[in-house]
Amino acid sequence: MDIVDDLLDFGEKVFKVNIRYYLKNVSYLFFIEIVLIILGVLFTVVFTRLMTKEAFGQYNYVLSIIGLFSIFSLQGLSISLMRSVSKGFDGDIWNATKTRLRWSLIGSVIIGIISLYFFIVEPTNNLYLYILLCAIFFSVFTCFDTYNFILYGKRMFKTATKLILLFNFVTIGITILVIYFTKTLLFIILGFLIASSVTHLSIFNYIVLKVKSNDKKEKTTISYGKHLTLNQAVINILPFADKIVVASLLGFVDLAVYSIAVPLSEKLKKLVMALNNVIFPDLVRMKPKNCYAIIKNKAIYVILFSSIIAFIGILLAPFIIDFLYTKEYSAAILYIQILLISLVITTTSLLLYNALQAQKAIKELYFYNTSITFFEIITMIIMIIFFGLLGAVITKVISRTYGLGLLLYLTKRHELSSY
Repeated sequence: MDIVDDLLDFGEKVFKVNIRYYLKNVSYLFFIEIVLIILGVLFTVVFTRLMTKEAFGQYNYVLSIIGLFSIFSLQGLSISLMRSVSKGFDGDIWNATKTRLRWSLIGSVIIGIISLYFFIVEPTNNLYLYILLCAIFFSVFTCFDTYNFILYGKRMFKTATKLILLFNFVTIGITILVIYFTKTLLFIILGFLIASSVTHLSIFNYIVLKVKSNDKKEKTTISYGKHLTLNQAVINILPFADKIVVASLLGFVDLAVYSIAVPLSEKLKKLVMALNNVIFPDLVRMKPKNCYAIIKNKAIYVILFSSIIAFIGILLAPFIIDFLYTKEYSAAILYIQILLISLVITTTSLLLYNALQAQKAIKELYFYNTSITFFEIITMIIMIIFFGLLGAVITKVISRTYGLGLLLYLTKRHELSSY
């Protein structure tokens, strides 16, 4: 132990970083992301083995509609609330939640209109019923997921780990049971929405009672949260709009394959998000110059770590996909390998993006989000027309490369403008 302590002391002096703090808290978040990856893979394995590709594609399409309109639940308030709570303004918790609930009603109405459209156009297809369920549960499903951000703001990473795992075990566990016993998509979607909504609401109430210590409010929490929501609105469309584009141009069967390839590569990206969530409260308190200096120092470790993950993933992808899924999904192997090539680009971009968020670089964030979203959607439509599903996957790599270059420019510009 003395040797370990001496090495840690030496590292902290050389790198001027609280290594013990990061090792302790990042380990919690790495653990949770690894467990979530395993749970997510287990869910898709059960679904794809017991249900048709068409059903799996429809399931992803329906959930993408919820994600597409989640802008109306003011998701940016979660980040804004984490900033406020980290500075001791607990009174914003309920205020932010009530604001989110009011705005989410707009999303419910819009999704309800989409359900009516599909009822008129395709009355024999149950798709309208699936979408109607999303409209009914939309507000509760999307507005009570801020408890992890509250805990991150208070640096209660161990508690956050336990509760996020609890949520996922309950939700995925119930949904898998519904898949196994009913094999009916309507009941699967209903079971997922009920399990998610009830669990989110229960955990949120528990956390508020446990950690809320004062009624102090920060004047800018709601307004900054709205700015972030609007700022992120365009970019938050991407993880869902691409699936809707693929389904619309290629059909639900191709969407099923795409929904295996892209999420697996995205899940690996979330391992780096663990580091982002730990350092975010510190970045909020820093001046821009110091903030960006810290990010630059840590970028080399992120690049090294993500390179190792990408290399291992590319080698193992053929064996993992063939072992877990049926031969119908073997086309996903190449797509996963292509996406993993860009993992280093994606994780570096995440660090830079979080630094801009922590420094409230609103203009830079607006420009980035708008630019990258329109670039990817337009490029994807063109690439799908010419190259099919492969074109959609290659678009992701092109877009991520463009995004990294843009973020490097914007962080440098914001740093210089702060002098």
